[in-house]
Amino acid sequence: MLGNGYIKLHRSLLNWEWYSDINTSRLFLHLLLIANHDPDKWRGITIERGQRVTSRAKLAEETGLTEDEIRTALQHLQTTGEITSKSTNKYTVITIVNYEKYQGIPQQIPSKSPANSPAIPQPFPTKEESKKARKEKDILTDIQKEPEWDAFVSMRRQTKKPLTSRAAAMALNKLEELAPGDISAQKKILDQSTYHCWQGLFALKEQEAPKNGDARNSEVRPALPGVTYL
Repeated sequence: MLGNGYIKLHRSLLNWEWYSDINTSRLFLHLLLIANHDPDKWRGITIERGQRVTSRAKLAEETGLTEDEIRTALQHLQTTGEITSKSTNKYTVITIVNYEKYQGIPQQIPSKSPANSPAIPQPFPTKEESKKARKEKDILTDIQKEPEWDAFVSMRRQTKKPLTSRAAAMALNKLEELAPGDISAQKKILDQSTYHCWQGLFALKEQEAPKNGDARNSEVRPALPGVTYL
């Protein structure tokens, strides 16, 4: 039962980057309190330790926050890697990523000799550690350093279909799927989509040379600001 027992809370929480954000820190503490302490079955699926089946409406009811405040707080926690979320049209399973680090630390009996006392890990990253982790995460891939990637991004923006962070990640995965480790081929794939103003990325197609005097086989490229065709 949720009304029984307790959770552990490390003082490093005071240095956590979301501690001063009342809604985000409140929601995260609430998730720690309601997360499964042991695996459990729910409607044919296993909800693991550190997970919780819930919804934005339910979390709003339990915390007193609005659904918009819940949505924003969840986005904060997902952005910095505290939680992951998997949703269906009926419910959401939230996973506390480092639940074992937060709640799995065994109780230590203080030793008479401080030198023999094990160091207690600090589960909550400091602001500096979080910034460093995000900076490392934001390092550009090789293909993103190429002008062909910039042209593709510019084309998407000019055609009113700008790349979101998720769409960019999907595009990078698609490039790797179509041409694993082949930067030259990936650049050609990007050029192909930019040339045709395609939103997606596709395997390279052999272009048929236009017949003499047959202007119908000559394709006119659309003029897009910031996109230069070779």
